Amino acid sequence: MIKRNVVLISARFDPRRDDPLSDMMVTEEGFARLTAIVRDISNRFANGHMISLLEGGYNLTALRNSLDVHVRELMESPTN
Repeated sequence: MIKRNVVLISARFDPRRDDPLSDMMVTEEGFARLTAIVRDISNRFANGHMISLLEGGYNLTALRNSLDVHVRELMESPTN
């Protein structure tokens, strides 16, 4: 039996500053930094194995921009 660790990300973008259902002020740079933190955790504890699930965001332009930086950050190599 192969035992493997994986980090699951619940990628919710409704805390974005332009989201109509949130009073939070997270920017694209904030989402990129949060993603980098989780990516580093995954590299340290799960050999880089991650699954990211899109769950929320109600301003479609803000969602697109936030998701773009999230995916770009996920694609960064561990040495960057």
